[in-house]
Amino acid sequence: MSPLSRLPVLFCFALPTAAQAADETPRFAGTWAGTLGRSEIRACFNSYGQAEYYYLRHRRPLRLQGEGDEVEQRDAQLMAALADGRIRVSEVGGPAFDPTPPTGHWSLHAEGPDTLLGEWTDPAGQRVLPLRLQRVAGPDASSGECGAAYDAPIADGIRITRDTATFEGRSYERWSTADAVAMAPVADSPGATAIRAASEAWLRDRAVFAFQCEAGRGMAGEPLGASLEPVVWTDTLLVQRDSLPETYCGGAHGGFSTDYVVWDVRRGVRIDAWSWIRGGESAMQGPQRDDGEFDTSAFRQALESRHPRNLPDDECREVIALMSVSAPYPTRDGLVFPTRFFHAMRACGDDIVLPWRDAEPFLSESGRALQRTFSE
Repeated sequence: MSPLSRLPVLFCFALPTAAQAADETPRFAGTWAGTLGRSEIRACFNSYGQAEYYYLRHRRPLRLQGEGDEVEQRDAQLMAALADGRIRVSEVGGPAFDPTPPTGHWSLHAEGPDTLLGEWTDPAGQRVLPLRLQRVAGPDASSGECGAAYDAPIADGIRITRDTATFEGRSYERWSTADAVAMAPVADSPGATAIRAASEAWLRDRAVFAFQCEAGRGMAGEPLGASLEPVVWTDTLLVQRDSLPETYCGGAHGGFSTDYVVWDVRRGVRIDAWSWIRGGESAMQGPQRDDGEFDTSAFRQALESRHPRNLPDDECREVIALMSVSAPYPTRDGLVFPTRFFHAMRACGDDIVLPWRDAEPFLSESGRALQRTFSE
């Protein structure tokens, strides 16, 4: 997961192909903004018959579902309703396969291509509030989801608390939100403008991720607890660790992640850490054989031999060949390569430290310059 790029939507819906989305997008799918009673809301009707909304003052997702006993029936009913502009949905909690009793009902009809009017009614039918929605954007052409237009108030509404901290004698700012903490160089340091902007964008992405995660599991949870912190900082480089602790967002199981971002602090630009290896990431793959398979490259063999769990009595040894290896970051001890494994063996995902002496045969010109910097 890239720490500084927009996160994918995590509503945990089963997504059809892009071709299906293009052929079957209902006319009234997309992001809508308006009012429920006197309260401002934003609603999402995706291309596949799933929907949700939130109050701008609360920013907590509330699921909407069509009529029917099974998930597939409800999705199909709402897709048909979105096609003709006569929409009946109910507010529910919990996951899609086990919804709670409705907390309200929506009844909408189209007034032209960009307006939906109707009513919200409580389960007892005793309280009625007006509903008015205006189209903000259609669904994303490739995913069929509502995307950035729906999430914008979540990203724009974060509240950042700022204080200061130090890392190995270097001062920086520590920015905190309800779900994440990010480091940012002080404003007057070289290259700070771009890094600070990226850190703020990361906080907004984390807020959207937390919102989508809550929508996916169908209930509120603990704060996300994500962090973007310095792990290596020199006069020329800054390495940030982007950590997401064990998090459940719906589906079969939860997950966690750790990624790294390497900055040229003098110029304020990100560095492709694979550029330090001759051949880049392709060095992980050996030559192709006649049978179409690929041999293990000498570089990958060097990494596998250095994996901390590649030991005779360790069960991880059996799956070392299946590990994914991420771009490295530099330390005085050598290049550190994060690893990942499939879910059942994810505990094997220790970092590989490739000492500079062992890395030397595989280094590019820029990698050798980096080696000299860390060897001084």
